[in-house]
Parts: sequence; structure tokens; C-alpha cells
Amino acid sequence: MKKTALVIGGGVAGMKLALDLADEDFIVTLCEAKPRLGGRTAMLKHHQSGDVVDNGQHLMMGAYRHFLDLIERIGTSDMLTSVPHLHIPMYSHNIGEYSISANKIPGKAGFLRAVLSLPMLTLSEKVAFTRLALKLPFMNASSLSESVADFLLRHKQGENLMNYLWTPLVLSVLNASPSGAPASLLVEVIKRAFLSDEEAMKFIYLNTDFASLYDPLIDILERKGNIVLLNTTIDEIQFSGDKATGARTKQGDFIYADYVISAVPPQQLAKLLPDEVLYETPLKVSRFYSFNTILSAYLWYDEDVEMPLMLGVVDSPIQWVFNRKKMTGSQKKGSVLAITISDAMAFNDMSKLEIFEVIEEELSMIRKEFKWLKPVHTLLLRDKYATFASSVPIEKMRIKQKTQFSNFYICGDWTDTKLPATIEGAALSAEIVKQDILKELNQKY
Repeated sequence: MKKTALVIGGGVAGMKLALDLADEDFIVTLCEAKPRLGGRTAMLKHHQSGDVVDNGQHLMMGAYRHFLDLIERIGTSDMLTSVPHLHIPMYSHNIGEYSISANKIPGKAGFLRAVLSLPMLTLSEKVAFTRLALKLPFMNASSLSESVADFLLRHKQGENLMNYLWTPLVLSVLNASPSGAPASLLVEVIKRAFLSDEEAMKFIYLNTDFASLYDPLIDILERKGNIVLLNTTIDEIQFSGDKATGARTKQGDFIYADYVISAVPPQQLAKLLPDEVLYETPLKVSRFYSFNTILSAYLWYDEDVEMPLMLGVVDSPIQWVFNRKKMTGSQKKGSVLAITISDAMAFNDMSKLEIFEVIEEELSMIRKEFKWLKPVHTLLLRDKYATFASSVPIEKMRIKQKTQFSNFYICGDWTDTKLPATIEGAALSAEIVKQDILKELNQKY
């Protein structure tokens, strides 16, 4: 008889795990509270402009192996566009324009070339970076128990390296400042993305919207005899002895399953668990988790403004400017810019008007046209729970995917993946759960 699995949450982790288990001949029920799959990688319609935008501009890399495998299996890889070579235009209020560019040199050599070509680096900084780069492939990331700032200080990374390379990189991939982020996560990311192979180092962006990217998955699952329940909220996961028996929906239905897997954020999971499970088991550490804000702003202009596909900004409260028109290939007149600000807690108490004043002031320093150009439409998305905020102490406490219950598992980018809270971290967590379940089944039979 086929085994059954209940996957709660239709974000990246839940979608990948549902497809993985379906391919292993499970009968899967995938429950999602919203009307669409995607979780935090979702789309929305901006009615004033008529455009469809994502709930924040996402930039991926070729190193996102597990996520890209999911998209390949869904059959929508053509909706992703890759930048063939490492080339990131940058802007600094202090020194003007520069770029982090491999100049078409592939792999590790290209990464080294990109950094050593930075014009502001001194000879001693180039030597210090080279020494660190040569050591990184042999480092055991999980053995590091210091912050990024302490790690880089220990490896004598100078002021220019910190300002124009490391801080922008850490904010982008870890959504935290170097002083708070764990060095273990940074080292793991660099090894996977920049010191692996040419494919891993490619930047990838979505040329459509996330809804289109995931839409075929429902049909794929249902054709295999699985069930996808949208607009279905789970009220409580129930347990008996050392097992989860299933979950009750807010509509009053009960879904039984041989395996129950949570793929929701920790604050949501806490609401689904009985008190004796939440407070008297290792899951209680989720109460100590904190979260970082990501702020996404969209600005529509009547006139075309020449901007690169993406622009990194340093010495500034804004960090990334994306040219949505180039990303989507739109032929509409005018320009659409997407601004992304990571680790954006400083903006939590600011009004929308105040935030756009900051953004427009920064843009006017990057391009003189923005001194007189004013957006005709704006959209602000502020997610105070955007990403799980890891730190050196919390990294040691991250919850394992396998729980003390024999058939209850947890996946999500906040679980112990040894990666930061990213799309790839979510996909990897699902892969870990799948492997754990298959291993447990093989031991039984």
C-alpha cells in the first residue's frame, strides 16, 4: 500500500517536497492557506500600472541547485534568464561607478579577477584577499563560531574590502550586517557560489512572475493522484504517543497521513502545535528566533531612463536597483525600477512618504535625471518577517528537519541547512526531509 504524506505550506520547501515524495510513489496532500502556491515568492497585480510584480525582487545564482532542479521538473526553466558572466555594475557615493567583473573569465579565476580588479583596493588589501581566497576552499564552514566581521578582521580584510566588497555581499546573501551574521554561512555561500564552477557563479533572474513559474505544478501533482488544497488553513497538528496522526483544518476536516511535514515559518508552526509539543520538546527553541526586514519598492516613470539590469549601491541606505523593463523585456514606454533593501529594520517605523523621499534622494545622486523625474506610481512592500535572522548563537540552535516524533518533519529555510534563509535554503531543507524519510523507510523494510 502506498504511503501518504501531508505537506503543510505551499512555499518553495513545500512544493519541492510534495513533488519529491510524489515521485517516490507517495500519495501527497499539499495544503496552502493562500489561493496560490509560492509562499513568500509570490506575485501581485499593481492596478494603477496594470503590471504584475513580485513581492520583492529576487536574484538567484546557478548555485541554487535544488531550486533550479525544482523549476526544471515543473517545466518552466525558460522563465528564468541567466547572466552569462559575473559582471555587477556598482555605484558608491564616495567614489562613483565601478564594477565587480570577471571579464568573461570563468569559475574561481574569474571571481579572483573580479575582486583584484577593484580600483580602490590597495596592494596590501589585494594580498590579504588572495590569501583568504586560497584558504576558503579548504575551510570547514560549520566549525566557525564567529561573526563575519570578526572572521574578516582575523583575515586582515581592509577597509576598502569591507566597504566595497564584503558588506554589500553579506547584506545581499545573508540579509544581515557583518557584525551580526555568522561567518559559517558566508563561507558556505562563497564556496558554493563563487569557488565551485562557472555555472554556479551565474546570476539568474525571473523574466516573468512567480505565479507563472509555479502554475504547472498543481496539474503535475494531481495527474499523479495527489491532492492540492488551496485556501485551506491548518488549525492544529495532532499527535498520539511518538507520532503525528494528521492535522485538522479550520473548516473542521481532519487529514490523516503516515507522514506529516510542516513547511511553514516558525511563528506559524508554533500556532499549529499543542503546547506540550511546542514547550516541552526541542521545538521550543523556535521561540527565540528573530527575523529581519526586507523592504522592496517599485517606482514607475513616464520616461525611459538608461539603467543597467541591476546596480549595486554602497555607502547608501538603498542596496540594489533593478531595471524591471530589461528583466521582463517589456516594450511599454517609460521605466520601472525595483529597489531592494536588506536588513531594513531602520525603515520599520518610517512612513511610506519618508521611505520614498530617501529612495528618490539616493536615485538622484546615482543618475542626474532623477533630480527632476518623479515617479507616476509607487508601490512599497515591507516584510518585517521576511527572513529568519541567524546569528552565531542562533546558528548553533537551528532546528533539525527530523524531530523526536517518528513521522513528523520540518522543512523551511529557517531549519538547519547550513545555508542562509534563501530560496535555495528552503529547497535544500525539502531535499533533506525527503532523504530522511526514504532512509527511515528503507530501514523498516
